[in-house]
Amino acid sequence: DNESDPYPGCTSNYMDECNVCDGNNSTCADCTGTPNGEAIIDDCGVCSGGDSDHYFNSDIDECGDCFGNNESQQGCGCGIDPPINYWYDFDNDGFGSCTLDEYENCLSCEEDPDCEYFCESGVPTDNWADNSDDSDDHCSSNYHDCMGVCDGNDEITLYYQDNDGDGLGNDVTEGFCSGDVPQGWVENNDDEDDNCYSNFHDCSGVCDGYAQVITYCEDADGDGFGNQELETGYCDALVAGGWVEDCSDEDDDCYSNYHDCAGVCNGSAQIQIYYFDADGDGLGDGIEQEFCSADEISDDWVLNNDDEDDACYSNYHDCAGVCDGEAYSGTWYVDIDGDNLGDATVTWDGCSAEVPAGYVADNTDEDDDCYSNYHDCAGVCDGEAYS
Repeated sequence: DNESDPYPGCTSNYMDECNVCDGNNSTCADCTGTPNGEAIIDDCGVCSGGDSDHYFNSDIDECGDCFGNNESQQGCGCGIDPPINYWYDFDNDGFGSCTLDEYENCLSCEEDPDCEYFCESGVPTDNWADNSDDSDDHCSSNYHDCMGVCDGNDEITLYYQDNDGDGLGNDVTEGFCSGDVPQGWVENNDDEDDNCYSNFHDCSGVCDGYAQVITYCEDADGDGFGNQELETGYCDALVAGGWVEDCSDEDDDCYSNYHDCAGVCNGSAQIQIYYFDADGDGLGDGIEQEFCSADEISDDWVLNNDDEDDACYSNYHDCAGVCDGEAYSGTWYVDIDGDNLGDATVTWDGCSAEVPAGYVADNTDEDDDCYSNYHDCAGVCDGEAYS
């Protein structure tokens, strides 16, 4: 029962000196490992007192330094800072330089012939520095231009690519040290065409080309001759179709440039000789004039001059030459006695309008010397004889 169990809850009934069930005496051990011991760590980090056989803080010297030699800080003296590493400062710029090992790392001060320890009161006034930060121990300013020259004037500058070597750059940029600029880079971007050394382009945009602007005229009808009223300048390497240099086209809507008398391209109208037709019979006389066949020509003009009489529509004339006259041709007989009876033996042939006096159309006169044509039995005209 619980009254007979000396360590309730500890099944092994083993308690260490720290009163821990199944413990190893560590939870209450001092710095010497003694359970419930009195030894502690002193100010110099040494286990002291108890069973340690070391007196508490017995390693502190007269300067109050642990493990000191009563001079403190590696011989610099009590109350004085320990010695500091100093590196030789060749250019006296306040920055020292160290000696590098094969891996470009600084040697420790103990190994570096240019490094020494100095107490606070013994630091030289010149040529020693408490750092090894000098980038160039022979350049007091520690300023190096981009060429690595101490206090040099070269600097990183923006340069422009110059492909054609004309001294003018394009818009491609890159920074270079002014003392080491690669070939093909310049300080300006003034090049119009970085693939054309001369920067001269003909009108077609070809570097050093021969194309030029020439006056052209539109050739609407494709006859090789242009309309001078539609004149313009074109680059001869880029001229569009339908434009020619010859601007002498008479009609740029007429390929042949042939126009008939009416002005019609390739028309059939022509100049013809017309004759005046005064009497409107369709026959002209000798008065002539030229007209275009396409013109509206008056009916007074015809294409022939066949009219015998342009004052006579019918062109019929009687024997006296009178248009549409009634005169006629015939035979007339002399009428000496004026009885209107002619002598059949004496005739006149001609036009009725021109019959001579003393001639009649009748030829029945028995006696043209006897007006009455009465004869007595003796044959005497108008005689008195009788039978």
